[in-house]
Amino acid sequence: MNIEPKLKFIKSNRNKDQLVVNNKYVYNLYSSDKKGNKSYIYTFYKTINKCKSMSKLNSTNHIVAYNQEHNHIISEKKVQRAKAKSEIKKQIQKLNNPLIFQNLIP
Repeated sequence: MNIEPKLKFIKSNRNKDQLVVNNKYVYNLYSSDKKGNKSYIYTFYKTINKCKSMSKLNSTNHIVAYNQEHNHIISEKKVQRAKAKSEIKKQIQKLNNPLIFQNLIP
């Protein structure tokens, strides 16, 4: 039985797309094509360890390729922190929406 991993999309500090897999692993968007297929590389790819974990999604956000090979210790705290930051930023953007403030002014 092959169970597809749980996926969630968040934004990075620089407002770039990130993918969270199984609430454990955070991937940065690496490339996308005109058909909507996307490739994500693990956030620690550019570190000294050069983690090779990657994920490829089709245009409907289903995994078509997934390398789970990690060469480092996984930090769930970093994932939780990234998700919390992304959610806080979403809430702030909602509050800073000028249309909301226009509706409050008589």
